[in-house]
Amino acid sequence: METKGREQGIGLIEVLVALAIIALVSGALIGALSASTKASAGNVERTTADSLAQAQLEQIMKSDYDVGNPPLYTPMLIPYPNYSIGITAEQLEDGLQKITVQVLHHENLVMSIETYKSKHD
Repeated sequence: METKGREQGIGLIEVLVALAIIALVSGALIGALSASTKASAGNVERTTADSLAQAQLEQIMKSDYDVGNPPLYTPMLIPYPNYSIGITAEQLEDGLQKITVQVLHHENLVMSIETYKSKHD
């Protein structure tokens, strides 16, 4: 049987087009995976910061009321590297203190939580 015009089989141009399509699809998938990984790392950072801030607030609320002006509360020991906690306490009226706990990761603020502590708690 004789074929006229076009030969059977895959030519070089078809192979190159197929490789280009595969490269584009692969690039898009790698980009999506990279974005997903970054988002996941951000979620871990925020979850860790929230856990540390809540634990620090719990420790402050259980500790004795500091009558100093400004009140001083000691940050807890942190089991995670590159995280730090800052505490500010402001003496308000009638034995009320405004407590702010800030959690930093690599010196960048990740979370800040405020609460109040009463002399009568």
